[in-house]
Amino acid sequence: MVKISRHMSYKIITLIDNKIKISEFVNDGEDIDKKDGEDFQLYDKDSFWAWWLDLIEYNDEELSFIIFTDRESFDDIPDEIKLKSNIDINVVRKIGRFNTLALNTFTFPDVDYEKIEMVSKDVSKVSIAEKGSLTEYFQNKSQVTNLE
Repeated sequence: MVKISRHMSYKIITLIDNKIKISEFVNDGEDIDKKDGEDFQLYDKDSFWAWWLDLIEYNDEELSFIIFTDRESFDDIPDEIKLKSNIDINVVRKIGRFNTLALNTFTFPDVDYEKIEMVSKDVSKVSIAEKGSLTEYFQNKSQVTNLE
């Protein structure tokens, strides 16, 4: 079992119909950063990131993001946010279970599941330079086989 602590900073962003929710993945759940008591808010890139960076009192911490969206792409993370150089694949797999609507999935840093290199039996990491489609990976893992 992969145990996650708050300092590991895996952020989950859900962006659907121009409404956004951001949370932190902690163990088997998420801790939602709410605005005015609401999980989702209308998405305006500049005001959202200014609000969120102020809320978490961002201080050059390296972060990882997993994004579930109905958009074809997502490149809205501000340059001032430092990204980790790698991401724990086991954590990404656990977070992938939150994608119940089969939305497009992106990670920052990027992940290519064809180039996963196992670091140990329990933990695998992927270089930030590798790119790929998490959406395809999770869709393949979610397919149901006809048992007739």
